[in-house]
Formats: sequence, structure tokens, C-alpha cells
Amino acid sequence: MRIPLLKDHSGSATMPGVFKAFIFFGTIAIAALFMIYTQFLINGLQENIKRDVRMWAKLWELAGAEDSSPRVNAVVFEEIIQKAYFPIIVTDHHRNPVLWARIPGIEDTDTSQAALKTIGEYRERMLRENGETPVAWNGQIIQYILYDYPPLVRQLQLMPIIEIAVVGVFLIVGFVGFRNIQRAEQRNIWVGMAKETAHQLGTPLTSLMGWLEVIETDMKEGRLKSAENSASQLDNVIAKMRNDVQRLDRVANRFGQIGSIPETTPNNINPLIQEVVSYYCQRLPHAGKGISLRFEPGADLSAKVNPELFTWVIENLIKNSLQSCDQKSGEIVLRTTADATNEKVVITVTDNGPGIPQKSQKKIFETGFTTKKRGWGLGLTLARRIIQEYHNGRIELKESIPNQRTTFQITLASAEPINREKGQA
Repeated sequence: MRIPLLKDHSGSATMPGVFKAFIFFGTIAIAALFMIYTQFLINGLQENIKRDVRMWAKLWELAGAEDSSPRVNAVVFEEIIQKAYFPIIVTDHHRNPVLWARIPGIEDTDTSQAALKTIGEYRERMLRENGETPVAWNGQIIQYILYDYPPLVRQLQLMPIIEIAVVGVFLIVGFVGFRNIQRAEQRNIWVGMAKETAHQLGTPLTSLMGWLEVIETDMKEGRLKSAENSASQLDNVIAKMRNDVQRLDRVANRFGQIGSIPETTPNNINPLIQEVVSYYCQRLPHAGKGISLRFEPGADLSAKVNPELFTWVIENLIKNSLQSCDQKSGEIVLRTTADATNEKVVITVTDNGPGIPQKSQKKIFETGFTTKKRGWGLGLTLARRIIQEYHNGRIELKESIPNQRTTFQITLASAEPINREKGQA
């Protein structure tokens, strides 16, 4: 799981707070809805029971008005009391139990002293919690009906408490887990950024040290004694060193812009990509003498990009391909085209490396995930963040066929109308 860490212009993190608030209040709202619905069900069941008891009392009164013989009590007991779906007790006018059903632990026909004692205690609780419904014959109250709610209602009444407890545990576990995930991701990011910084700075610094060594060697061997030779050699070295210093400045700018919202402007993306390709082509003898790297541009393709960050993405994709390809027969091809609607610019980076395993394809953009022994799993994470969050574009693994081709695709909105004949290969 990746937690987005967006920042405002001041560089302060804003998304985690919003995300936490959303989770907290969203969970509370869902729990509240469940509790309201549960209480609605409880109220409905309770009202149904009260209505049934009042109806039975009325029927009993009507039956008693016609016939008050024991046969009426027997019919009422068999057809009403025994078929009740909740605990019920019928008492005489002195409130002594005469009929009962569904009393927990008591048979309907048990008239033992122990049973009567338990029923008496249960009657007191029914009276205290739900009251009693009188049954009147000829204007006189001769019986009372008392009831309790069935076990289902009792269980439902506990649901709000259970829901509150579950929600509380969920929130605690969720926030602890969220914090741990966030801390782990931050650790991965810091470690990755440190290694990426060392890698980015390493090349120009090594080059600068090499040029200093060249100057020292030339001075020791007296090659700089001639003013003409000295000026020519120094000019060449200074030019090379200036390039390395500019690259150091570019690296610093890249990392500085990661913590803020960078400015994007319309740019022809082909020269930007060509610059990166040329840079790596100069270093192919060191990276792999048999690797072929080429760029097949489409014409007049403009998109709103930040040049520093956009070229960083291209560098990361090329570097991944260089590390994956065979050093003797590797082939890397970059292409730029327009999509079918002529509204978007499409950049693809394709290599003939071993490919990415199917099980790993959904994880390649996660922080810290890498299939390389010496990788640290930050390049593609940074690439996705730069393209999707800073350029409102899309980067994806388009296809990966083992030992044939692997293609990454970047899609950006075009900054100006695209000429189909020129802009689409």
C-alpha cells in the first residue's frame, strides 16, 4: 500500500491529515448509519410485539364477553400463548401467573414451586421493563398480559455497543497500521533518496575528480609548459568540467523540485529526450559495448513539462533498460507519437531484456520494490510521482514479453494541436 504524500507550495505535507480525517469521520459515519439502522429494526420489532399483545388482549376480551368458560382459556393458550414468538405471561387479577410460554428454562406446562418462583421473578422484570396489558370482561379487569422481548431483540440491543467497540478497535488498529506503513515508506524513501542522490552526484563528481587528475598529471609531466598547449588543454578541460558542474546543478534542482509543486511550460519533448539519449550513448562503452540505444522521434510534439523532472524520468527508464538488457545484444528504442485522438503525446521506452515477471508487474511502481540485486526501488516510484502528480499524465507498463520486449509508456496532454502526418509515426 502506498500512501500519497502531497505537499503545498510551502512544502508542508497535507494529504495524510486529510486522509486520516476522511478515514476517521468516514468510519464514524458508517458506524452511525449501522447503529441507526439497528435501532430502527429494534424499534420496529418492539412495536410489533406491543401491537400483538394489545391485539391479543382485545381478542381475549371479545371472546370472554361471549364465553368465559375454561374452554376459552384453553383456546387462547393453544392458539395465542403457545404460538407467541416472545416470552409471555398471563396472570389473574391478583397478578398470579396462570399461563405462560417461551420463558427461558421453564416448560410451558411446568407448575412446580421452583418453576412458579422463577416465573414470578420473570413477571416482576417484565412489569418493570415493559408494563402490563389488562384484559377486562364486563368492565372488570380479570387478567393481565406481560411480555418480554425475544432473544433476537436483546441481541440487537447489544449491537450498538459491539459496533462502537469494533469501530474503536478498527480505528486504533487502522491508525497504528497507517502510521507504521507511513513510517516504513518514509524510511524507504529516505534510504532510496540518499542512494539516488549518491548515484546522481557520483557520475559528475567522479568526472570532476578525473579532470583534476588529468591537470595534475599534465603539470607533473610538463605538458602545460607551452602557453599555446596549456591554453588549449585547459580550455578543453574547463569545458568538460563546466558540463559536469552544470549536471551537478541540475541534480540539485531536481531534488529541490521534488518537495514542491514545480512549474511546467510548453516544450518540444523531442530535444529533451534526444539530450538524454545522447548523454547515455556517450557512456554506452562503459555501460555495455553491445547495447544499441536509439531514439525515433515524431515531429512537432509539444507538452507542458518541467524539463528537469521530465528528463529525469526518461533517464530512469533508460537506466532500468540498460540494467536489464544483455550487455552484448541489448536493444533500447525510444519513440514519440501522437495518440489516435491527436490530443495526447505518447512516449514509449522499449527494450529486449528478460522482462518483468507477471506477479511483479503490479508492484513495480511501489516504493522499495525492485527485481534487481543492487537496486533500491525508487526510480519508477519517482517517475510515477513526477508524471502523474506533477504533469497530470500517466505512466504504465504497457507490455512485458519475456526475452522479447518490455515497454513502458508515458502519456501527456498535448500543449498544442498535433499535425497527424508529422506527429504520428
